[in-house]
Amino acid sequence: MTSPGNTINNIINSYKDNTRQFFLERNPYNKVHVLMVWWADTDLQIEREVEALSKLFREDFGYDVSTLKLPENGTQDLILNSELLSFHNRLPDNALLIIFYSGHCDQDQHGYSRWFAREDSDQYLSWHVSQQLLFKTPYDVLLLLDCCHAALVAKGTKQKGRFEMIAACASGCKTIAPSSVSFTRILTKELKRHAETGISVDNLTSIIRENASITATPVFHDFARISNTRIILKRVSGPIPEGFGKRPSLHMILSLSLSDYVKGQELAEWFKTGAPSEVVAANIEAVVPRATRVNDLGTSAFLSGPIFGGLSQRAKDEVLREIHRHSKPGTAAAQDTEENTNIRWLGSEFHTMDLSDHSIWDPRLISEVDHWDSYHKSLLDDLASDA
Repeated sequence: MTSPGNTINNIINSYKDNTRQFFLERNPYNKVHVLMVWWADTDLQIEREVEALSKLFREDFGYDVSTLKLPENGTQDLILNSELLSFHNRLPDNALLIIFYSGHCDQDQHGYSRWFAREDSDQYLSWHVSQQLLFKTPYDVLLLLDCCHAALVAKGTKQKGRFEMIAACASGCKTIAPSSVSFTRILTKELKRHAETGISVDNLTSIIRENASITATPVFHDFARISNTRIILKRVSGPIPEGFGKRPSLHMILSLSLSDYVKGQELAEWFKTGAPSEVVAANIEAVVPRATRVNDLGTSAFLSGPIFGGLSQRAKDEVLREIHRHSKPGTAAAQDTEENTNIRWLGSEFHTMDLSDHSIWDPRLISEVDHWDSYHKSLLDDLASDA
């Protein structure tokens, strides 16, 4: 059985892994790979617009881009499926894989999608089979399909990560051939406009739909439907060197009451999705499980964030006692609204510690602040003087 301490450590580590550098760089992914798929021998003049989109992803977005030209010799399914499987070992969980396809598509006698190179071709690729491999990936997946019947989908279950698609047209419909108003050309144009600011896939679909030049209606589809957030396409920049990010002008400590344990990744996605642009860091300062007695909290509570971690043990014990006291609904302590509260957490009415007791402030906390910025030091000075 997993102990509360181990569960809390998993929450903390997962949260850190999923937010590392995010608030400084605002990059939704550490790594993005684009696989451009088309046929080696096709009757469509797609090379110029496919290469333009590849260049955009590579130069404007900073994505890794590779091209896969499918043969018509009966090995096309094996080649594509092998390429898709290779990404399982090449991409981390917090990555995005984009698969772009331009070519012909129709549906077989069972209603499943199949790709082919030319109108008179007798060689097909069973796309619905290949698509099933993508449901097993831990990373996010985006399909960009410029073909007829593009919105033909195969059902599946994705246990982890997002899985979304922009299809050039609906099932049963045809899309326009490569031209100045093709889906790929308009997609390239709109992506270029949003490389720096970023854009969600559903919003990108809406913008393309509203383009006056479009002749077929693009379709957005969410295969996974396990997240309230969308895939964001944005330029990947290099990591910001330590000390060069925005310095905070205000610190805010939030208090969250949870009915049960949550996953660190869920907390990370929540903060990453809804945090205002002014947020430059979001750390977990403390995680305190419910306990019958305050003494039981010692080994399971986490009180090691950048701020609380610098407190003396006596101060930490005081914080734990106060959190425990105020976590009991209906008690007088929980309803206490005395005005002598020295620190408030976003206006909630509970004490955190009695700062008039100077002994709880570890002198090392005041002197060893070389690794803190000037704001942290001034904050400590103000708190000490108020006490």
